Parts: sequence; C-alpha cells; structure tokens
Amino acid sequence: MLLALLSGTILLYFLCGSQSDFHPENFGQGRETSGREVFREGNCESVIGAEKVLEFFQCIKNEKIDKKYLIIGASQLHSINKMQPGDQLAVEVFNKNPSAKKDFKLYQVSTPNANFNDILVIYLLSLQSNIRFSKVILPFVHDDLREYPMQDQFLKKIDRRFFGLIKPNHKISEIESAITSLNEDKRLADGDTKLNNQSVIEEFIESKLIFFFPALSYRGRLSARISITFEYFFTNLFQSLYKTFSKINSEIRYPNISENTLKWNLDAFDTFIRIASDQKTQIIVYRQPIRPLKKGETFYFDRIQYDELFHRTVDTYKKQVLFFDLDNIVPTDYWGETNLGQPDIFHFTAIGHRLLGQNLKSIFSRNEIQNLK
Repeated sequence: MLLALLSGTILLYFLCGSQSDFHPENFGQGRETSGREVFREGNCESVIGAEKVLEFFQCIKNEKIDKKYLIIGASQLHSINKMQPGDQLAVEVFNKNPSAKKDFKLYQVSTPNANFNDILVIYLLSLQSNIRFSKVILPFVHDDLREYPMQDQFLKKIDRRFFGLIKPNHKISEIESAITSLNEDKRLADGDTKLNNQSVIEEFIESKLIFFFPALSYRGRLSARISITFEYFFTNLFQSLYKTFSKINSEIRYPNISENTLKWNLDAFDTFIRIASDQKTQIIVYRQPIRPLKKGETFYFDRIQYDELFHRTVDTYKKQVLFFDLDNIVPTDYWGETNLGQPDIFHFTAIGHRLLGQNLKSIFSRNEIQNLK
C-alpha cells in the first residue's frame, strides 16, 4: 500500500514536470496559434487580458505622442497562427512609420472571448486612467454578441467612484451591479475568519511543497491537459456522430444567440458609442475579417442574419460612427486550424496581420478620416 502511494506520488510529480512548456491559454486559440503582446519597458503597443492593463494605460499616458488611438477586441488581435521569429501583429504593422515624424500611435487591448460589455469596461478603464484617445477602433464580429457574462478581472479594476463622472443617462447599471456583486463576495470572504485562517495554512504548506518540489507548480497545467484531452475526445466523437446523422437529416443547425444576450451586448455597444462621443472621440468600427469559404464548406452562422445585423448596425449609427467592411481581406490559405483540425475562422497567420494592419492604416489615410476633428 505504501509502495503504491509512493509510486503514485512520484508519477504525479513527473507528470506535473512534463507540463512546464504547456500553456492552456494558447491551446484554446487553436492548433499552432500563439498569443503575442508588445508591452515592455520603453514600448507599449499591445497587452492581453486584465492583469497588466492599468500599467499599460499608465505607460500610454507617459508617452509623448500627439495623437493616440486605441483598438479594443478579442483574440484575433493578439493571435498568430504558425508564429515565426519576427512575425508582427496588425497593430505593429500599423505603427510602422517610414517617415521620421511619429506624431501618432495605435495601442491595443485585447482579451480572449471578449463581448461588448468587456470592451466597454476596458474603455472605461482608459478614461479612469485619465487618457483621452482621439480615435477608438472596434472590430465588429457576430461571435462577440453571444459571449456572456462579463470578465471579472476587468471589473475588479474599476473604481466605482469613477461612475460619477459619466452622464447618468448611460446604461451602466449592469456593470455597477456586477461590481457590487464582486465586492459583496469579497466582503463575505474577508469576514470569514475561519476560512481565512485555513487559507493561510494551506498557502503556507503549498509554498513549502513547491519550494522543495518545483514541478508541483505545474499541477494546474496537468489538470488542464487532462480536461482538454477528454474534451477533445468527446467533441471529436460528437462531431463524427453528428456528421453521420446529418446525412440522414440535412437540415443545417446554426449556433444560437439568445435575444437577451444579443440585446445585452448591443446595449453595451450603444453605451460605448454614447460615452466615446461625449469624450469627442472619433469611433471607427470595422467588420472583422473572417475566413472565406472553400467550395463545399458551410458558413458557421446563418449568413443572411450575419449580414443583416451588421448592415442594420451601420444604418443605426452611421451619423456617429465610421464603418468599414474588412470581412474578406485575408485569403483562405492564411488561416489556422482549431484543436479538432477544423478550419479556424477567427485566427490567421502573420500575413493576415499584415493585411489587417495595412488596411487599418489605409483607412486612417483616407480623406474622411483626416478631415474629421
């Protein structure tokens, strides 16, 4: 019995150690797709997630640039398929200025699976940091409209007193209530002395174990690896069964977006536009590139609804927002694959980033952009 326990412990230790190079956050982006951020001393161009977002905004604030632009979005902005040394994000391509004069710069904040409420919170954090961007760019993609709920890690960084600076007619009650809920959870946890004492003891034991057995620090990655392996197996099995039965029933079933979630995200989009307009910030929205179909492939969503929603949004906000359609700018050959080996419709190679960066730069060089205050 003791020998079996010892053998199991040793096996667990070595299995944990074998996961040192495994990053589950990258795995979720798809096969051979990696995240890239450009945020180091002396250069702040892009940041991923909430952990360093306030430091990033402080870095932006300190930079002596006349015109500061911000782009906020999801993982397409920071993911590169088959990344090689020297590959760059679209934001880096945009910021390449052949002239010596560098009077403008684009900054990027992105987070995986962002919805428009997350994007609104990120923008509020920039205002809280006392930065006023002259232009803000948003990618518009149908998938962001079905993401729910908000990401807590951004909410935790908002100072609730900041809401007093925002006009009361803006619909931010959802954000305020979410922050209240987070603060209440924290208050209850802080008030539970017994739980806190137990946590201190557990953290002490854990730190000592990791000190003497460093590989144990990767046990979370081992757990993620096991979870992903099972998910991969069962999803693959489900897809195989679905393909078999879909031959019997040829009806196409598209992903569903609930009316409540759609309205919740569109309300956030509306609030973003109203607040940014109050700040005299020019708003630019582009339809996010998506992988063009090959012969025999089916679009991932109901294409008619997909197009109608974008065009309806353009009609609603065309007086306040400049819209551009970049849907088909990246050819099919420059996209990645999902973890199941299916075409990845959201993440492309460095060539895709170059095309996106060049198109964004072209948008900014057009007369309608230059002439708007």
